[in-house]
Amino acid sequence: MKPDTKLTTIVFSYIPFLSGTPGAVIDPNKLHDIGEMIDSLPSGEALGCVWLRSRTDPNKVSPVLLYNNVKGLLEHLFAWCEDKPLDWFDLHLRESQGKYIFALVPKVEKSVERHRIAYQLMNGYPLPKDINTKIMFKPLFMVNGDNSNVFNEHRDKISDTLEIGFLDMSRIDMNNPAKSMQEIEDSEIKWLGQFKLADNTVMGEYLDAILADTKPRKCD
Repeated sequence: MKPDTKLTTIVFSYIPFLSGTPGAVIDPNKLHDIGEMIDSLPSGEALGCVWLRSRTDPNKVSPVLLYNNVKGLLEHLFAWCEDKPLDWFDLHLRESQGKYIFALVPKVEKSVERHRIAYQLMNGYPLPKDINTKIMFKPLFMVNGDNSNVFNEHRDKISDTLEIGFLDMSRIDMNNPAKSMQEIEDSEIKWLGQFKLADNTVMGEYLDAILADTKPRKCD
């Protein structure tokens, strides 16, 4: 078998807090260092979540994911997605292995296309069509047990279209989340919009791997 001599381009899709120089040329000998740097960034896993009554339909509910430094996280996210999260992310719900996961996954094909456009603008000629393309990304996600009373109670209220919110973890006492939420101003919860739950055909195995490796977090 002949060795693969084609060039390889690495497309860094959404990775929380990762920023860099577009079109940078990477020394192959530095790939390990880059991998370690990416591993050192936040994993994307939420520290918990709270459920709120939907703002558009009182018979349905919406998850609010809890993170440290939500302000910085969302500033980076909105910059990455050009202020259009609905265009650049898919929201997945996957139930498997006695757990469930909500995952905000970047649309990797859009990342590849943006890379192709940027490459041509920078170099004056298109990216070779036969080039090897590798994609790296990290989703924002929340894992919990599907025996969660909260999840089971509201499962029939989780519709095909779901609004997802973000709130700073410092604002919630997970030992008494109901009391904490009473003290939260509406403006503190940052909503990304109404997502149509994505089909899991392509991402199913990937989401199952996260479910297998992640312990359930607190949801209430």
